[in-house]
Amino acid sequence: MNPTKTIYAMFFILLLGLIAFIAVAATTSSYESTQVHSIEQAKVIIYGTPQCHYCKKTRKLLSQNVIAYFEYDISSNKEAYNTFVKLEGRGTPLIIIGNQVIKGFDESRIRKLLNIEQDPKAS
Repeated sequence: MNPTKTIYAMFFILLLGLIAFIAVAATTSSYESTQVHSIEQAKVIIYGTPQCHYCKKTRKLLSQNVIAYFEYDISSNKEAYNTFVKLEGRGTPLIIIGNQVIKGFDESRIRKLLNIEQDPKAS
């Protein structure tokens, strides 16, 4: 293969990679976690696990809307797991807002209880 064509091909591949990276970076919203270290500071309590997809969605929703939350990791905290079971948790996340218990990720209910406007992209 011609060395000039090889250089052009490598440049083209590099350019495609850069374009893809920029596209992903532009669509990914950044947010800072609003997790707090004491339950007294929290407006929301989450019983979840680090690898749970819907727990991650819950954390993201709360952080993007600057809602303080406290999270119990039921995979490593036996006392938290026992409380999760007493609250009749079957799957994660189990979310407590005030005196309301939400079993699973129910975005519209979370938004309603916390007075968060609906996401215009979701409509």
